Amino acid sequence: MPSSTPFRIIICGGGIAGLAAAIALRAPGREITILEQSRLASEIGATLSLQPNASRLLQREWGVDSVKEARGMIDHGFRIFNVEGKLVNTVPLLSKTEYGGDRVMYHRQDLHACLLRAATSKDRAGQPAVIRTSSKVIACEPLEGTVSLESGDQLVADLIVAADGIHSSIRSTVIDCEVKAIPTGFSAYRMVIPTDVLAKEAPEFTALLEPTKPYTTMMLAHSCRLIMGPAREGSSYSIVGL
Repeated sequence: MPSSTPFRIIICGGGIAGLAAAIALRAPGREITILEQSRLASEIGATLSLQPNASRLLQREWGVDSVKEARGMIDHGFRIFNVEGKLVNTVPLLSKTEYGGDRVMYHRQDLHACLLRAATSKDRAGQPAVIRTSSKVIACEPLEGTVSLESGDQLVADLIVAADGIHSSIRSTVIDCEVKAIPTGFSAYRMVIPTDVLAKEAPEFTALLEPTKPYTTMMLAHSCRLIMGPAREGSSYSIVGL
């Protein structure tokens, strides 16, 4: 007979990874709690892309229509320009069917909100995930199955998932040593600009790159590059300088 006691899962981190883990782990007889240190009141970020394998998983395996619900744009291909503005190469993507999915561009806020709805929806198998905000994890005991919060609360689970980012407070307890991010010496400068503002303020740029069209565009120089692409059905344009 199935146990009447639910299998308790704690996910540390309520970002893209934590919400995706919650969706993947939802099933009857499981109780999922997501611990997020922020209040989830003002999600930030620029654009991001899901590669075909991730899109296939999200849409076919998890049944999340992220293209519609998160205003995703299916990427038609890569366009590469030199610094003079000359198109030097293209890589079409729509013709590639071997991956079983599309490369899709999103604004991070929209994808996060879409995953949050799916993780907490009552219309999916299993209990909806419960999200505890303002719950900063400061310690974890994997063998005992406990998580300690900054508030003084201690939670117990059968499975603990670390999804708390590059500055994870749990990583060191899993691998039993302190590992810090290593600076690379490189910087990335990101901006998101409404495409109607681009059209008004930078008409030559707009005419050349057509920022409302669903392409990832790169402009390459010797030791730096721009990576650009639209989001939110072409109403926003993301530019990353590396």
